[in-house]
Amino acid sequence: AIGVVKLVGSNYKDLFSSGILILIGTVFLLDELNIFYIDDIFELWPLILIFIGGRIIYNLYAHGGDPSTRAEGVAEDRVDGVAIFGGREMRVDSDTFKGGNLTVLFGGSEIYLGNSRPAAPRAVLDVFVMFGGVEIYVPSNWRVVQKAVPLFGGFTDSRRAIDTSDDATENVMVINGFVLFGGVEVKAAG
Repeated sequence: AIGVVKLVGSNYKDLFSSGILILIGTVFLLDELNIFYIDDIFELWPLILIFIGGRIIYNLYAHGGDPSTRAEGVAEDRVDGVAIFGGREMRVDSDTFKGGNLTVLFGGSEIYLGNSRPAAPRAVLDVFVMFGGVEIYVPSNWRVVQKAVPLFGGFTDSRRAIDTSDDATENVMVINGFVLFGGVEVKAAG
């Protein structure tokens, strides 16, 4: 039910993290109905690896063609990155930052947006974090709206001065996604 609510709440744009939650719920339901047993998942682990690989390839090619033409996963106005069992640092300097996609599995990622401004009406950053962490450095005048689902994970905005006004329409960044046994932290760029 949480996955369906998240999918509908995102106007069917956050398919990946909603799909993960729906899949987890479906597996538990099928196990309860004695149709599929959770122990059988260990026999299907190659399919899980194929799914993760497909997601990585999709993220690389879906937003701007050949990934070899982009330096460090950063286009002029978006950030797309994958960190698996490793780390990744990215810096975006854009007056029209639109957002991007981050996938972190057993690793970490740092994004510095200190010299950027979100595109109107807002920038949207989609994250998928599993057993890892993401640090996002933003100016203190940005309003960060957290819509990610943390499951045994966390989301923290550790800036000292945070714009909490609900009527702010400029400098807004929305973070969507799914955090499992990991964390996303928003820090002040300095």
